[in-house]
Parts: sequence; C-alpha cells; structure tokens
Amino acid sequence: MTIRPLTILLSFLTIALAVIAGVPKLRETVRNFLLPDKRIIIAKVEGRITPDTNLLTILKVKTRDQYFIEIYKTNDELSLLQRISLEEPTDGQFEFQGRYTNLALADLDTNGEFEIVSPMYDRNGTPRLHIYKYNPDILTFEKLTPE
Repeated sequence: MTIRPLTILLSFLTIALAVIAGVPKLRETVRNFLLPDKRIIIAKVEGRITPDTNLLTILKVKTRDQYFIEIYKTNDELSLLQRISLEEPTDGQFEFQGRYTNLALADLDTNGEFEIVSPMYDRNGTPRLHIYKYNPDILTFEKLTPE
C-alpha cells in the first residue's frame, strides 16, 4: 500500500481544521486573517422619506466586524447624514413586495413617510427586524422599539 502525498496533505488539513474549529480564539484569529479589512456594500436603496425631502441613498455595509446602515443625501455628490451600527452579527432577508431583500424603504404605518427596514439575525439565529423612522426635530433616524 502506497500513501500518496495528496492523502497526507488532506489528512493534515482535516486535523488542522478540526483544531481551529475547536479553539474559539484560534478560530477568530484565522477568521480575521481571511476576511478583508475593507467595507463591502451589500444592499442599496434610494428614495425620499416624504415627497418634500431630499433624495436619499441608503446603504447596508459590512465590515470585518460589524454591519452598518449608512444614509446619504443625494445631490451632485453623496454626503453622509448618518451611520447606524447594527448589533447583530448576521445579515438577514425578508419578503417585501413579492421579492426577498435585506434592506428596504417602506411606509409601514401608512402615514405617508417611509421607514428604513433592515433584517438581521442574532447570535442564536433569531431574526430581528430593525426599523428606523426619521425624526425631523433632531434631523436623524431613530430606531423604533416595540411598544
């Protein structure tokens, strides 16, 4: 019986992956090494909160460690209005107007003003729906909480 070099290499890789998976600190180190440092835009929507407001570009952004919603005023060039940190570690999707999406503008309370809607999953895999409503008094989006 002859042992091939590929068999030996695959055996070592299997053992290495098992060790990495079993040691959380080592797993995190390998993850950080493999993931890019740059930010990745994973979703984009454009629209107006009301007919009277400026056109907004809303991005869902993933960095190595976190997800964010970034809200830009759309003129000749984009200017950042607000950056909202999302606490959950995993992006989510939901069905909206017959399509699956991970970011939407929707008039959820049918008052003529659109809200930003972003689904996420917490560490236990429980879905969370983030809803942000514009507050004209302080000129920012605020997270709606259940009453």
